Order: sequence, then C-alpha cells, then structure tokens
Amino acid sequence: MRASQGTSFRSPALYELYLNDQQGFPRVADPCANWGTALTNGSITQLVADNCAAEGIAPTFRPPATSNTSFSGGGLGNLQAETSVARTIGLVYTPEWTKFSMSVDYFDIEIDGEVTQLTAGQVVSGCYNSPRVFN
Repeated sequence: MRASQGTSFRSPALYELYLNDQQGFPRVADPCANWGTALTNGSITQLVADNCAAEGIAPTFRPPATSNTSFSGGGLGNLQAETSVARTIGLVYTPEWTKFSMSVDYFDIEIDGEVTQLTAGQVVSGCYNSPRVFN
C-alpha cells in the first residue's frame, strides 16, 4: 500500500507578470450563427442552441462579415502564484503463486489560481456551453 500528499506552487513567469494590455482581431466563430441548421447537423449541442434561443437569437441568424476586436489584460499587479495540493493512494497486489501483479491507484489534484491565457474563442465557447449563464 502507498499514499502521498504534496503541495506545490508556480510563480508567474516574467512575461506573464509584465505583459501589457493587448488588442487583436481574431477570427472567432459565432456559435449562434445559423444555430438551427448547426443543431440539426450536430455541429453544436442542444445546450448551445438553448442558450442562443434564450438570448433571442433567431435559428437562421447570420452575423455580419466584420472582424472581431479582442482585448486581453496583462498580469501587471494582478497575478499571484499558482498553488496545488496532490493526494494519491494506491495498492499493489501480487499473489505468491504467480508473477502477475495488479495495481489500483487514486489521484486527487486541486489547482488554485491557475495562470493561463484564454483565447477569444475559448471565452465565447465557455459562455454558450455553460448551463447557468442564460437559463
């Protein structure tokens, strides 16, 4: 039998700490564009379609052909270290009458304050795939 528990942290890199605010023009696919057809052909889920409908967007909505403007904030003065706690427990069983052994392991890893940069597409997808945002 084996078990372990450990904690760790990661300080933000200099790039992450001192990154200035930025502006860009990414291509972000609108999940509500023609959502009626997208639901029928399986390219979006029922949850996304329900959220588009809850926003009052017509199933045949076509967004204008314009570019999107994306703003991202830098980490200056806002970032703290990531922290984590990892717990594991395991059991190895090897019968005396054979060379066969079996192992069962359980992992529980919690990460707080993760430093990451979300793209505009991830933000939009996160909103429309959330069961609590529009209901």
